[in-house]
This record gives sequence, C-alpha cells and structure tokens, in this order.
Amino acid sequence: MSKRLRFFWHLSTALISKNIKILSIIFVLLIPIIFLLRPIANANNKFFLNFLKPNYTEGVVGLVRTINPLFAENEAERLVNSLVFRGLIRVDSNGNILPDLAKEFEVKNKTEYIFHLRTDIYWHDGKKFTSGDVVHTIKTAQNPDLHSTISGTFRGVEVSSEDSHTVKMKLMEPFAPFLSNLNIGIIPSHIPLKDYRPVGTGNFKVKKLTNDRVILEGDKLKITLKFYPNTEFAKLALKLGEVEGLGGLTGRDIEEFKDRVDLATYKKTLKRQFIAAFFNLRKPLLKDKGIRDSLTSAINKEEILKTVAGTGSKLAVSSLPLNWQDESQYNKKLDFNLADSKKTLLQNGWKYKDRFLEKNGETFSLNIVVPDEKELILISDVIKENWKKLGIQTSLRIVSSVELKEQILPSRQYDVLISSQVLSSDPDQYVLWHSTQTDLNNLTGLQSAKIDKLLEDARTNLNLDQRKVKYNEFQRITLDERPAIFLYFPEYNWLVKKKLSGIDLSDFASSEDRFDSANTWLLKREIF
Repeated sequence: MSKRLRFFWHLSTALISKNIKILSIIFVLLIPIIFLLRPIANANNKFFLNFLKPNYTEGVVGLVRTINPLFAENEAERLVNSLVFRGLIRVDSNGNILPDLAKEFEVKNKTEYIFHLRTDIYWHDGKKFTSGDVVHTIKTAQNPDLHSTISGTFRGVEVSSEDSHTVKMKLMEPFAPFLSNLNIGIIPSHIPLKDYRPVGTGNFKVKKLTNDRVILEGDKLKITLKFYPNTEFAKLALKLGEVEGLGGLTGRDIEEFKDRVDLATYKKTLKRQFIAAFFNLRKPLLKDKGIRDSLTSAINKEEILKTVAGTGSKLAVSSLPLNWQDESQYNKKLDFNLADSKKTLLQNGWKYKDRFLEKNGETFSLNIVVPDEKELILISDVIKENWKKLGIQTSLRIVSSVELKEQILPSRQYDVLISSQVLSSDPDQYVLWHSTQTDLNNLTGLQSAKIDKLLEDARTNLNLDQRKVKYNEFQRITLDERPAIFLYFPEYNWLVKKKLSGIDLSDFASSEDRFDSANTWLLKREIF
C-alpha cells in the first residue's frame, strides 16, 4: 500500500512540475473571472437557496377556492389560512388565550378591549403591520354586501385605531367568547379586495394556487397541498407516491397502510369536535323522553368505539369541548342495556309483531340521515343494527353535503341525524341549544327555558369559574333531557413519510394544528 502511495505522489509531483507554467496561467485567469461572477452569484443566491428548499407534499380532501380567512368555507381553506395568516391572539389546546399579533391586551368595563400590537411584524410583501390592518379586517368582515363567513363574530363591534399599533374594540354588551374568536387571520389594508391577493404575516407565503394544488413557501421548507374530491382518491395518491402525507383517516383506513414501513402514524384526539345522534324533537314519537332514554340505552357505544372510532377517541359526556366536560355527571343508567330498553317500551304499551314494535296499529320506525362520510356511515350502520335488535324498523339515508345543507336541514327531514359538530375553543353552546336557534343550528329543536337562561348568562359572564358552574348545570339538564346521543370525540389519524421529522403535536386540538410546528420541520432528501 505504501509503495502505491509513493508512486502516485512522485507521479503527481512530476506532472505539476512539468505543467507549472500552464497551471499558473489558468490560476491568473480565474481570479478576474471569479470577481466578475461574484455579483451574478449574489443576485442568484436567493434563487439557488429557494431551489434547494425541500418540498413536503400532502393530500387534502376538498378544494381551496380562495385564501382569505374572512371567507373560508371548508377545512382545506381553514388549513391554508392558518399557515398564511395570523390573528391577534391564538388559543392553545386547553382554551387558554395567548398573544400573537397583539403582544398584550386590556379589558375595561367588560365591553371595551384595548390591543397593543407588536411592532416587529411585516407582511409577506415587506409592508409593516399596523392597527389599520386590524380595523380594515373587521370592517370588511362586517360589510353585509360581502357575506363574510365570520360576520357574526364582529356584529355590533365598534373598532378604531388609537395609534399605529393600538386598537380599541367596543362591544354592545359583555360577550365571553369574544377574545377566543380573535384568532381569525388579519388581512392587509394596503391590498383592496378588488385586487386581492393572499399576503399574510404567517410562517408561509402563497407561491401558487391552481385548481388542484396550492404551493406554500417558508424559510426552510416548501409545502404543496394537493386537492382530492374524497378520501379514496387521496389514499390512492398516497399509495402511488403522489403525496407524502394524508390526514383525516379512519382506523380502518390506517389498516390499509399497515405494511408501509416508510410511513409514520400520528394519532390525536380532536378536543373540539364531537359526534352525536341528534333526535328531531319536532317529531311526535321523539317528544317522549322515555322513548329517547330507551333508544339511547339500546346503543352499544363500546362497540362503536372499538370498531369505528379508534383508540385515541374519547367518550363524549355532552356537547361541551372535551376540556370542559364534567365526567362525574355521566349517567351509567343509560349505558348499553338492551333488556332494559325493551322492558321500558313494553311497559309503555308497545308490543312486538313480526319482530318489530307496534302501538295503536303503527310500527315503530325511524328515518336516520347521515352525511356521506365514511366514519359517520359506519356509526350509522351500528346504530341501525342496535335499534333493529330492539325491534325498530330503521331506514338509512346517505346524503351529500350539498343536499344536507340545502334540503335536509332547512326542512328538518330526519328523525335522527348522525352528525359531527366542530366547536370553537370557547364552551359557548348558544347556537346549538338555545330556543331562538331551532330554525338554525339547534338540530334537535330542543326548547328549554332553563337551558336558555344558563346559556345567556354564561356567554355574558367573563368570570371563568362562574362560567364553569353554569356549564356544568347546562350539561346536567341536557343529559336529563336526552335530546341527542353523545357518542365520542373522534381521533385524528395522520400518515406521514418517516423522512419528515420535527413534528410536534403537543398542543393539538383541531386538524389544522398538525401544521403548527411546520416552520421547524426537517425533510430528509431522497437522492435515489
């Protein structure tokens, strides 16, 4: 080995000595060339750095038609908005209010809010963030001609700029959920809506939006979100390698990828989303609380949790966010007990005829409506079979989201509606259960003076401890009234290529939270 090294050393020395003049000329010529190329290299440095950024691609079910937090209509649009825009505050998974674009705030007389904004924030186009942007955002949301999806949040709110980085908001009356609603993204005032383009202050800029994808760029990473019409198409894309990640999967979906050693599975509970079977109390049969109790205790929740929900799902006691639930109020008398359900119905005059319950010549029949979502359909199948064993003739109608919104809900064409409800970070339940909402989001039609009073008092009381007392009482009455069968808080399943590291889900409450740490992700390059 040493002989070979000595040979190559002597050979290279001889070649250099022989060609020393030629090498000197080349070196002298290279010096001015390097200096000439230096400005070009500096000019293109940004381009090369951008070119070298790794790109993570994820499949998303749904379409993104516009990137504007004031007009977001679906989960895909809310996800993109959360990456591009920031709000005055942010809310952690436990519902705590934390500063974001506002470094601090004051509350005066329960109706006046003063926000002191950060002075080191710039829009993606280099313009400085000011109080004028906040005023512009709120006034745009309030404009009745624009039909913002968040217009209700700022109804009756007076907003003004006190100086370049101070904003004052005044409410007509105390409203406890107001602060938590201010995590809505702020849009720039220097870009009029007629010339709107998505410029934010978040960790990612919008580079391109087409019909089938959006490309976002951060300091160290690019993110491409590809759109698919449904989960089946998105799963196929993951199998074919078109995307490197996919969320919103059921436990059964995850099973399809169990042999994919290149994929990591992340599972977290959605603390602000619950699934329930809502009774339509407008129907004469379901006005009877005893009937609702019997229907509830005939449902095997453990079977649903085991076969559909997944290990990360949590049993729902009520419709309150998970961190506000009082589990001590859970009524074990209404646990699965088919024998008790049958006994109660027989005692109330129902009789079996050809396996089905009948009373006064009418068969006990129910119409279940369920959106065309895989998990909800699986739940409906279990409920249908459970009620069939009880002796109830049950029909199942699967509807599209458009049909549900435009036909089923306005006319309340259901006896039972299986639905997934997304909650805000605040425990306010007014829109779901108040009597004034029976033609809107009160799906059951429940009307209770006691519940109305509790909901009204709780949303105008800014004292957290006092609100907890009121919501505990609300939960107790709701459980007693039994307007719905509260099933569970679902599990969010996310499959991601293992080459992506740095994912932090410690502060996870809703689906878009999976991207909270995206600006620190590391994506290992695959050379071959």
